[in-house]
Amino acid sequence: MPKIRFNFFCHQPIALYAKLCNQYINDNRYFFTTIHQLHREQQFDVLHQYCIEVEAEENQLTVIADEIAERFLYSIWLERAEVIRITERIGSQEQILHSKLNQYFCHACSKPIADHTIPADISFACQQCHGENNLKPYEIGYSHHDIAQLTTKLIKGDTVELTSDLKASSIDQANGIRLSLLPLAAQQLDKKAWRQQICPQILVTNPERISRYFHIAPHQVHALSSLEKPSITLLPNKQPSESESRLSETHYQVCFADSRLLLQLSTHLLQQGIDWLYIDKQQDDLALSWVNLAWVANKTNAAEVNIPAPMPRHDIQTYDQYEATYLKETITCKSTLLPSGITSSPHVKIPDTVTPIAKVFSGYEAASCALHAGILANSFSASQYKATRRHINKQKATSAACIYLSNQHPSCVITQDTSAKHDCFLMMPDIAKSGVSILAELDKNKHQISDKFRQKYSQRCQIIKSVSFSSHNTSNSLEQFIAVVALFVLSEADIRAITPCNLTTDAETQPLTCKHIAQLAAKFHQLAQLYNGNNAPRIDFPLCAYNGANTSESQKRSINWQQTLSSVMSFMLADANPAIVAFGFFDSLADYLSNWMDHLDQEMGLDAVVLAGSDFRYSVLADRLCLRLGKNYPIVVNRLLDLDGANLAVGGLFLAKRRRY
Repeated sequence: MPKIRFNFFCHQPIALYAKLCNQYINDNRYFFTTIHQLHREQQFDVLHQYCIEVEAEENQLTVIADEIAERFLYSIWLERAEVIRITERIGSQEQILHSKLNQYFCHACSKPIADHTIPADISFACQQCHGENNLKPYEIGYSHHDIAQLTTKLIKGDTVELTSDLKASSIDQANGIRLSLLPLAAQQLDKKAWRQQICPQILVTNPERISRYFHIAPHQVHALSSLEKPSITLLPNKQPSESESRLSETHYQVCFADSRLLLQLSTHLLQQGIDWLYIDKQQDDLALSWVNLAWVANKTNAAEVNIPAPMPRHDIQTYDQYEATYLKETITCKSTLLPSGITSSPHVKIPDTVTPIAKVFSGYEAASCALHAGILANSFSASQYKATRRHINKQKATSAACIYLSNQHPSCVITQDTSAKHDCFLMMPDIAKSGVSILAELDKNKHQISDKFRQKYSQRCQIIKSVSFSSHNTSNSLEQFIAVVALFVLSEADIRAITPCNLTTDAETQPLTCKHIAQLAAKFHQLAQLYNGNNAPRIDFPLCAYNGANTSESQKRSINWQQTLSSVMSFMLADANPAIVAFGFFDSLADYLSNWMDHLDQEMGLDAVVLAGSDFRYSVLADRLCLRLGKNYPIVVNRLLDLDGANLAVGGLFLAKRRRY
């Protein structure tokens, strides 16, 4: 009889896959063996491998294959799955250890719960996932009759507010959602309870018709349908009829039902012909970015991550809600505070009292942490490390560059040589703090173009003069750079709708909050996404001396932002399509970054390029950059951890900096 192995290769450990493997070990129909191990794909690509092995007749194997395909739900961390014929087994019948399963429903219980004729109650006991034990606080006590009544209220135009006390009278600090067929107004009763959203959130009740309402790619559909149920930022389609014109915002956070109550509610609404509705969650969903053809978390929601590692410089490092410690050749990163995305997750025990740790790295320290963590998490498996740990501890460091683009710390490009010395090649520009100063700098350095721009866009220049950027913590971030360019490209109506500009009085300039800056950058990025071509105007990003407050030799290069804005103004004076200019900004920046990597490769030789930082959520830049870099260098993205969270805590263990107590 043939022996078959089912392989699942993943970027992160997946508790559901481990549990299903354990269930097959206890299956008496056939002799199953399983294993969970780390598998090296390439030099900087280590994956988690889950295997199920079985020996049976051909027709029996077909049944098993169909069963496994149904039970192993798609995960955003799944790199690929395969079925191969084998001669020898590598697995055993030992149980695979895994974290507590945080599954609300699966293929077995979703069908009766979402049945449109006689649905089961959401407390329905499932023998596969036991999702009845993971009900969210606001779900407890609801029957299918109660949920049907919620549907009736929504159809009448009411706003449904669900909290853990089952009464729609007060907001629970740890949980809660609001639902409506009409746009939800900002919560006035308790502003701290409900998060301030950059864009509205949409719950899609009819996934089959999502492409009618939003621009969506296949990989985004798969992510929304995955067992992690993240939210994805999508652009709305232009609606063909007046009845479908409610999607008037520039972009939306879109999600599918991630709980049993929402799953059953979506079924009821679907029967009434409602394909989507507005939702406001007190807790954020898992936020993802698409970088180098795979997903990565902006901030991980894993309760604990273990990484085999050589001895770092420090025993413990904290950043934000993460704490990284080193013990017995292993780095353990734990969440000391529930991230906003997992307030209801049973993965993490909520401490009675929590003091958030908000550590801000100076200079290019955050980039150094990201580089250390990226190389570490993608270098070797546990077995490979234990077999060669003496060699690994003594070998030369990886020669690499890190492109770190963040809205929380200074964005920069740094290098690491074979002696593990870090150097800053480039810092993002420290742009003038107000619109008045920006225009004054342009008048001084690019007066001819600036004069013409003022004459043609006098009203826009008045808007620019009325705002300032002093409220933003990280002045030399890519996001603020994008926001400044957006002031010169977006329509005046869009800028007025986003910023608190004041054109009627001589009052002081209006400071732009982090939310304003994020909205300007998001609107500008939306323009770039709407451009369908591949060719775009060339925007200049010439190097210059760093103009920030820190003038050390290690931070001596930056981008001449005046020249960049001058280039943008030239295309606007030529009446170029703003979408083409926006796409050209990201495409040209990606091209310049790629060329600078080639320069560094010629100088020192690069074994890899690490990409990190929250601003890689701008997918146009990420796609254009990876398209160029991938041809010449191994691209390292820390999918085991994240872009701008736990990776800084883990990398901070290796930071060459003396502690201060």
